[in-house]
Amino acid sequence: MDCETDIVACFVELLNEESLSELLSLFHAEKCSRGRMKMEDFMELMGGMMKVSPLDERLSALCRKVDIENDGYVTENKLMSYLLLQLREREAFRTVKPLPFQDSPDFKHNLYSKQCPCRLLHLFPPSRYLSISRDGIITTWSSSLQLLRGTVMDDKATMIDRNDLLRMKRTNLWVTDATVFLAQNILIISTTSRELNFYDVSSTVYKFLYRVCDLPAVPLCIVSHTKDDNSVLMLYGDTKGNVTVFHFLHPSIALFAVNAQDNPSASDKIHLIVYSRLPNHSQFVQVTVVAKVHQEWIQRIMYLPQNHSIITCSIASQNSLVMRDINGRRKPYIFNLMKGITCFDFSYDMNLLVTGSPDHGVRFWDPYVPTSPVSTRMEHLSPVLDVLIHKDMKLVYTFSRDLVLCVWDIYEFTLFQNIHVKFPFSQRQPDFSTTILTLTTPSQLTVMCNEYIAVFSVGNLTNNLNKCTHSSSAVSVLCDSKFNYILTGSKDGEVIVWDCLTGTKVRSIRHTHDDTELTFMSLDGNGSRLITGSRKGEIKIWNHMNGECLHVMLCSGSTEVTGVVHLPDRALFLSAGWNKRIVSFNDKSDVFKIKQDSNAWTNFPHHSDDILSISFCQPHYLATGSFDGDIIIWNTDTTLQVVQFKSLTQIRAAINLKLYKQRSSHTSSRSEISHTPSRSSSRLSSHRLKSTSNQFDHAPVDKVLFLKTRIHQRQTHGVLVTSEAGNGRFWSFPGRKEPQGSFPLTISDDELVLALATDPNDNYLLAGDTIGFISVFDISHYCIGESANVLPLTLARWTAHVGEITNIEYHQSSTSFVLSSSYDCNVKLWTFKGELIGTFGQKNKWNTLDSNTYQHYRNTQAEEYQGIDPKTTTAPLQEEGEKEEGEEPVNSTKEENVHQLVHLLLLVAQQVSLNLVSLITN
Repeated sequence: MDCETDIVACFVELLNEESLSELLSLFHAEKCSRGRMKMEDFMELMGGMMKVSPLDERLSALCRKVDIENDGYVTENKLMSYLLLQLREREAFRTVKPLPFQDSPDFKHNLYSKQCPCRLLHLFPPSRYLSISRDGIITTWSSSLQLLRGTVMDDKATMIDRNDLLRMKRTNLWVTDATVFLAQNILIISTTSRELNFYDVSSTVYKFLYRVCDLPAVPLCIVSHTKDDNSVLMLYGDTKGNVTVFHFLHPSIALFAVNAQDNPSASDKIHLIVYSRLPNHSQFVQVTVVAKVHQEWIQRIMYLPQNHSIITCSIASQNSLVMRDINGRRKPYIFNLMKGITCFDFSYDMNLLVTGSPDHGVRFWDPYVPTSPVSTRMEHLSPVLDVLIHKDMKLVYTFSRDLVLCVWDIYEFTLFQNIHVKFPFSQRQPDFSTTILTLTTPSQLTVMCNEYIAVFSVGNLTNNLNKCTHSSSAVSVLCDSKFNYILTGSKDGEVIVWDCLTGTKVRSIRHTHDDTELTFMSLDGNGSRLITGSRKGEIKIWNHMNGECLHVMLCSGSTEVTGVVHLPDRALFLSAGWNKRIVSFNDKSDVFKIKQDSNAWTNFPHHSDDILSISFCQPHYLATGSFDGDIIIWNTDTTLQVVQFKSLTQIRAAINLKLYKQRSSHTSSRSEISHTPSRSSSRLSSHRLKSTSNQFDHAPVDKVLFLKTRIHQRQTHGVLVTSEAGNGRFWSFPGRKEPQGSFPLTISDDELVLALATDPNDNYLLAGDTIGFISVFDISHYCIGESANVLPLTLARWTAHVGEITNIEYHQSSTSFVLSSSYDCNVKLWTFKGELIGTFGQKNKWNTLDSNTYQHYRNTQAEEYQGIDPKTTTAPLQEEGEKEEGEEPVNSTKEENVHQLVHLLLLVAQQVSLNLVSLITN
């Protein structure tokens, strides 16, 4: 079997464009009747190609596999089908994912209670966990889930600490759920006595603050959320199917206005508040009731701060799950299942809703299409009790009554791994509360049953998922060469200035666009000012040396800004984005807030879809690329079009269509329940995924970049680089309407490249893709005149991040460096060889002048560096077909051969299809 596998591998690897074309042409030779080749002739031909005897048994087995009909003939279609099958199997084997749970769980035993905890809550500072059992025991755990102490509530509603709580008489208290106000360190516990109990947990001795009693119904599930104005929302669902909302206006001062009637006695220091008297406390709390959301008990509740909505579920055939606005201003989305829904989880960024039901089903939904799920999986053998979405790992966890934990792939909706959790209790019936699964950290999952907590380590991403630079996704990274500063920006609007020499934080600017998402960063033409753009069309100019905002510019339509360039000679800012127009702003204006959109370029033709990227080159050339594949080069002096290109990527777009469809199932465009379209954590956002299959004639232009040193030879040299469906395309103008050259920038056909950069001499092209790889190509001789036939050398390729790379920069100081930002929240500094110098925000500082302080991290799958530092000279370029004896060409790795062969086979398949259609019509 091994010998047979070896000869198949040899057969696949020997095929290139020339040999495959020659092989396919033989099927149309005169000796081939009706496009068929006899098995003997095919074996002789293959033996000559692979230098193997035609009588070799391995070759005979290979040819029999190609002849799937076993009729003694080999046709062109049989050969192509076999090759595609082999390549797909290789690709599937190469991209196999490691199992997320590779080790046995660590079990934590709660010695203070025999009841199952209702909720596991994280508090800080100091970092600790609280588990609240159903019998009213509050257990305190350390940050590493080591048992610290227990606290019990007696019938008088006072908190008492005891060394041995198991000997104490149990109270009649029965807890249903709990939540915490993190900013105030206040714990809220709901009970079956129709009460809400509020505790101060800021110290080691917990203090009872308030009790709200005589609620209209028993609260079953409770959540809380801190708003931007520091007020707090607390919501609970009850046994009557109602949702009650408490809005605490001044939680840092007081939760309730305690009057004389509510003052406690001096002995117990408890404030008792009757629910019917809550209108007397309106200066501190406002109560809203959303009545009759369900006809049965509400099992779970979730609050969506993005659109002030709630999601609730119930075990009922009607209104099984309801997604509605709290104020009732928009039409609710209602999901109905025969046996109801016991649990759910929702990701707003991924636009994904996952539900679990008593019928053993796990269902994946588009939350705005309640009529039918995207996928239904019935792998569980008992009712599903809890569901949890792990956004960092792109996984979904489900847990069923028979103690089986299942892991699902978000994109494929397939079962990835299932584990039977063997808790250490013996001869006892497992008991569960409402919330069973909790992600204590991105790399740690807890499962609660009876008095035990099972702690799972998720994969090997413990170190990779650490967020050093920002607390949210890093949007961009910039270089201030004047002061050797590095500027990084995150999705939540934070901009940090770092010292590149040591990685020390210099200053930070928070909330650059208030509560709006930061989407773009750049420096002006002189490198002295910072430009930021937001998702709602706001552009700000900053002095990043002191954090002062100099100008605010507003674009009409409140659409996302994807690029801003500065023209210092003309004192103009040009912006582009989802408004499909180029808008100019005067840099000399003394007005702080500029609300002008009258200077939008209105010359036709213009872009008919969202502009995704923009690039400027002196003296007056501006390039823009849009989602529908249009590339336009403008003259900034006349605002007229110089040339317009259509990205001819039908074949590559068809390959990526499958990926787009998979991701679009859970990132479809927002419905009316959302105020504004939200940009997802990927460039494959909901807005970009609105296209259907018939709109994929042209792949989106993800990035445009001018090679500025070639602008004077723009008619013969490739002067503009674009990234389209993972391909790098080189364009010259005017006169030519098709790309001068093209080559793949990624190692996988399913990935895109959103980040491009070059060195000052345009000798090296840096590319960052959506699986976290950085690639360095030697383009010093590529598309210079007619040299596009020789592919650029791949000088280096390494794994830089665990998320997609959002921006990449070349930085030249004492030597050559590479900077990368990613959606994994980190910004990293690399040598040109792919050695990690450090991550901005890490504890250990580095010195770029001392290589001993570098981290020297390099992925084991990275390619060996073959080039020379661009500061000195360029790497030697080999002529096509030239190589030293026993040496493989740098740009002909096995992976690249496989991908190039896939493209070639698709082209041939398309031509065969056209020939068949022509034959039928004739």
